Amino acid sequence: MKNATMNLINEIVISSKARGIAQLITEDTQYDGRIITILGKKLINFSSCSYLGLEVDERLKRGAIQSIEKYGVQFSSSRSYVACSLYTELEELVSQIFDGHVVLSTSVSLGHHGVIPVIIGENDAIIMDQQVHSSVQDAVQKVQATGIKVTISSHNDMVSLEKKVLELSAVYDKVWLMIDGVYSMYGDFAPTESLFRLLQTYNKLHIYADDAHGMSWQGKHGRGYILNQTDIHSRIVLATSLNKAFAAGGGAFVFSDKKLSEKVRNIGGSFMFSGPHQIPVLGASIASAKIHLSDEIYDRQFALAERIQYCQDLLEKFGLPVVSNNLSPIFFIGLGLLRVGHNVIQRIMNDGFMVNLAAFPAVPENCTGIRFTITLHHSRKDIEKLVMSIAYNFNEALKEEGRTMEDINKSFRKMLRNKEVSKTV
Repeated sequence: MKNATMNLINEIVISSKARGIAQLITEDTQYDGRIITILGKKLINFSSCSYLGLEVDERLKRGAIQSIEKYGVQFSSSRSYVACSLYTELEELVSQIFDGHVVLSTSVSLGHHGVIPVIIGENDAIIMDQQVHSSVQDAVQKVQATGIKVTISSHNDMVSLEKKVLELSAVYDKVWLMIDGVYSMYGDFAPTESLFRLLQTYNKLHIYADDAHGMSWQGKHGRGYILNQTDIHSRIVLATSLNKAFAAGGGAFVFSDKKLSEKVRNIGGSFMFSGPHQIPVLGASIASAKIHLSDEIYDRQFALAERIQYCQDLLEKFGLPVVSNNLSPIFFIGLGLLRVGHNVIQRIMNDGFMVNLAAFPAVPENCTGIRFTITLHHSRKDIEKLVMSIAYNFNEALKEEGRTMEDINKSFRKMLRNKEVSKTV
């Protein structure tokens, strides 16, 4: 990253922090999942990624507490030498969720750094979707430094992608496509139907999918968006989070090939040389995994889907520029310029709602927006009040900043065009 870019990012963070909309600290002494207190003001929290509301579930709390009482707060040894028995129990449960071979990591980001250098061969090439998560991009830079060919594909642009796959397949042993299942900013989905068609057409194509935001709220046993569309495939490696909707901590990497999973566990740098999961995280994760393996997970998925649909219907009713309408729990309202984002977010927070400013580098520089999430902690009334606040303050901010809907459409034209392409291929 160049100095000018780093300085720009720093300026954006400083200006957002000065306006009271970034790097905030809650003042609560207890959480209920719905309300947080910031600067003395109670806000309904629409910024949580705990989509199924499990982070305050008593079973997860008891799992964490009981594990501490039995094992202490930490088992401080590298897993290369010895691990707490809770690891075995958790890996067995998570393997049942995915019906695959699972390697656990202390975080998804660290896990990428352990997995990607192991699975990428010396004569392989990598295609990264333009919006694949930053943690994947960071890990790819590690192998790129060793001489691995890396290229970028426009977001969800299947025409451009297939051309790159065809070209690289003629030269390299394997072509790895790096994608998200559910993209963290716009909340849009990977075009799985088209991607699986490519997987069948091109034998050298492999897919590495980070499905952190798809976990739990989709799929059998909550195994996520990608594996809700297909079984684990010999040419798919799945990364996912046990932190967001799963509501515990760490990451899971899923393989169809047992030998490959063992190789990653044995030689992946972040698995060999980083510390283990904390004991309470293991205890809470086991409790969450048991919920995922019960029918309760489907009740929670259905309840969330109803809320998501209700929110989408309201946004359409008010004519707000929703960048993606794929019915994920992540919503993004396009604004364009950063100053418009600052204006709108401050207004919405003053109305009593915690939402996120999505700005560069998480999105392109002139594609600032309102990012908010729906969870099971929200009632229909909460959602209705939020959308009404967004609708009113959106129009007021545009007037104040001298911007129009046409300006917003211009800013997001490329994103919208690629979305249409993915639907028609």
